[in-house]
Formats: sequence, C-alpha cells, structure tokens
Amino acid sequence: MKIKCDRCRMWPCDGFGEGDMCHCGGTFREEVTANFNIDTLNKMIGQFPPIPRALEMITSPYLVISRQVRFPQSKRVRIRRKWAKRSCNHETSPDPHFYRMGDGKCVCHPEMLVRLKRAMKAQEETEK
Repeated sequence: MKIKCDRCRMWPCDGFGEGDMCHCGGTFREEVTANFNIDTLNKMIGQFPPIPRALEMITSPYLVISRQVRFPQSKRVRIRRKWAKRSCNHETSPDPHFYRMGDGKCVCHPEMLVRLKRAMKAQEETEK
C-alpha cells in the first residue's frame, strides 16, 4: 500500500498515516494506479461519439470587431469614456477568425464563409 499526499505527491513522514494533513494542506491517501489493457481502452473509446468528418458551418452577423476611430481633442478621461460609448465613433469589421465548437460545429461571420467558399473553389480549380 503506497500512501502519498494528494496535492504535492510527497511520502508521509514517520508518525503520519492515511487521512492526516500534509504540510501543503493536502491529505495523505492511498495512491491509485490504473492498469489499462487494450480491451478496456476500446470500451472507453466506444463510449464517445464518433468524430465528424465535416464541420457544420454556423454564421453569425454579430461576430464583428469594433474599433474606435474618432477621438476627442480633450485629454480628460471622463470625456474619452463618453466618446468610447458612442457607436458613431466606432467602425466595425467582420471578425476574421473561425471559432470551432467541440461538437463538430464552426462559427464565423457570413462574409468569412463567402471568402472560405471562394478560396475552396479556387483551390479545386488549381488541382484540376
């Protein structure tokens, strides 16, 4: 039986046993080791859904980057804060990133999807 601290993984000193507090605030517990064979590993993999071969593309027009382009002449923080809140002082552009979700979905701005399709079409034409 191997007893180690569950936080810092140190062996207990003399006089300490299972359930006692370590210097780091952890407790001494029996170390759990797992031996996997190929059968148990295949059973574990079978529990997960299969990995999709294609991504589902979701477009959102709200994925934009806003940037302040007009600034006040005043250097006061209060005035700058007021100008930063007004949307007429900002310009927006589509977010150029594609955000991959864990369940086989990808979210992007509609303009980026158009660019992606155009690039894929150009690549297919060069491969022919």
